[in-house]
Amino acid sequence: MSLRSRLGHAIMRRIEASPRVQEQHRRTARLMPHLQAAEELAYSKLSDEEASERLRPRVAGSEQAVLDAIDWLEYGRDEYIGDRAYRLLLAAATDTPVRPIDPAMADQFAAERELGSMPPG
Repeated sequence: MSLRSRLGHAIMRRIEASPRVQEQHRRTARLMPHLQAAEELAYSKLSDEEASERLRPRVAGSEQAVLDAIDWLEYGRDEYIGDRAYRLLLAAATDTPVRPIDPAMADQFAAERELGSMPPG
């Protein structure tokens, strides 16, 4: 292993050992099950309300992790699945109806939904 490689590995170990990076790893590990559950249901053919109802018991008792997952999903709202996962998780976490799609994105999301439901081939 070259000096440059050893130096690179040493720097990475130092970064990964920092408390800030360790906390970020823990935060990500806590939010990931909620994020994955929301995305799984976003891909489903269930209605928004049905999907939110199925998600609700999966997010109970994990308030901070769910809030972190909602924050994470908020950045992916420029595509249909990311937006739907965000809206489903937010509704499940707050026990409120699922918000409608932003009218400014409705045409784009309808096209994405149609494309996503086409059979491969």
